[in-house]
Amino acid sequence: MSAKDFPAKRWWFALSFFVVMSVLPAVRHGVEAAGKPCGEPERTDASVVARFDGRVVTTKDFETRVSHIASRPDKSMSELDQKRGALETLLRTSLFALEAKEKKFDQDEAVRKMIQEAEEAILANEFVKRVAAEDRKVTDEEIGAYYRTHEQEFTRSPMVRARHIMIGVDRSAPPEKISAARSKAQTARQELSAGADFIDVARKYSDDGATKHRGGDLGYITEGRMGQEFFNAAYALTPGELSEPVQTEQGFHIIKLETRREGHLLPLASVSGRIRSQLAADKEKKTTDRLYETLKEKYHVDILEDNLKRAKLKKSG
Repeated sequence: MSAKDFPAKRWWFALSFFVVMSVLPAVRHGVEAAGKPCGEPERTDASVVARFDGRVVTTKDFETRVSHIASRPDKSMSELDQKRGALETLLRTSLFALEAKEKKFDQDEAVRKMIQEAEEAILANEFVKRVAAEDRKVTDEEIGAYYRTHEQEFTRSPMVRARHIMIGVDRSAPPEKISAARSKAQTARQELSAGADFIDVARKYSDDGATKHRGGDLGYITEGRMGQEFFNAAYALTPGELSEPVQTEQGFHIIKLETRREGHLLPLASVSGRIRSQLAADKEKKTTDRLYETLKEKYHVDILEDNLKRAKLKKSG
């Protein structure tokens, strides 16, 4: 069986095997070739966590590759079980790749291309990481300057959490329909004023199918969600207060304000990390764009536009 017998949709599966096997044996702190004479004692010290096919998985490489366990522990499993599972995943990949090599899958043209693409991606990523490392550095002064000139980006709009009872009627409806809807809204308002529970009245009267069964709860809303008329009326209330019928494009609303959040500018300390990442990414892009144009000249890149236009894109899957 050749590698071409693999379903096309599983190319990434084979690729992951070969990427691991092409990288791990090449890294001395990773999986080391044992290559010991027959009579030499096996390593039994704490620097090895597993052996296979004359190779070893070192403790150092294992700790590096499964560092995510410490940062994102699975509380449903013991630490030992998590480490064992991570090691089994590493070994599974390595053993499948070894078997694929034994069956000469790596000599298949399509697989060789995938290995080459993976190698190029790894090297390109490493090149960018190393070359652009200095240019990614961002100073506190740069962060502060960006914050001061982009305050709107870090300004949070006012919000309200409210409930409503909506009696639906279009503004362009005949006057008698608008009058009937207003009257129905006033009836609902009177029941609330007499002490009726808002949730019960919403379920009884509201035409808003999305909220009536949860007592008209709209959650937190901004000006853009329910329209300016609705938001202004809700924002003018005090928590727990009911509005008179408010007409919008959808109809008449009885609004109950739950809570209100004032608009505010986020403090610099809370957004500095985000700004730093954004500025670093912008700097890296400028550096890599400049390098790319330089390398296009160095390696005499020639894009054949006519052939590019005729090239057909294949649908994935």
